[in-house]
Amino acid sequence: MFAIEYARYTSLFIPFFLLNFVIGFFLKLDGKPLLVTGVMFLGALLNIGLDYMFIVYYQFGMRGAAMATGSSQAFSFFICLGILVWNSDWSFSKPVFHVMEIQRIFYNGFSEFLTNITMAVISVIFNVIILRRIGAMGIAAFAVVMQLMEFARALGYGIGEGNQNIWSYNFGSYQYNRVHTI
Repeated sequence: MFAIEYARYTSLFIPFFLLNFVIGFFLKLDGKPLLVTGVMFLGALLNIGLDYMFIVYYQFGMRGAAMATGSSQAFSFFICLGILVWNSDWSFSKPVFHVMEIQRIFYNGFSEFLTNITMAVISVIFNVIILRRIGAMGIAAFAVVMQLMEFARALGYGIGEGNQNIWSYNFGSYQYNRVHTI
């Protein structure tokens, strides 16, 4: 019941979650990784403050927790969007779509898509099985293990994303020996 309530209110902010990722990536490529980190940190602090205000002061419960999380994501999004629009070297134009490029994008991203969908389905199946066989304590233990796995995955992803700019720059400038060294 709590998860459904949380998901209902959090889902209102899904565009902010997704666009934060995209805009943060653009700003990192623009040479502003510390700025993005600072904005995300401020968003996390805002989330903590809003959690207290919505849950403790206003007694909103899970709805308040969800609204706090979503609002902090919206805050981070609008700050990063402002930086992207008024203080970056990016310029945007109307896109030109080429079918072959779109096919390559789908081909390249399909494995990541499949991995994420598979993990979500497996998690749901595991939760159902554990709930039936062990109960709530089993779900709690599984959640801890999943959080540890997510931390390890995020660490690896962060290392990869942090190095991506370096690899991309050196690959684009035909300095393949530096790409292999990294």
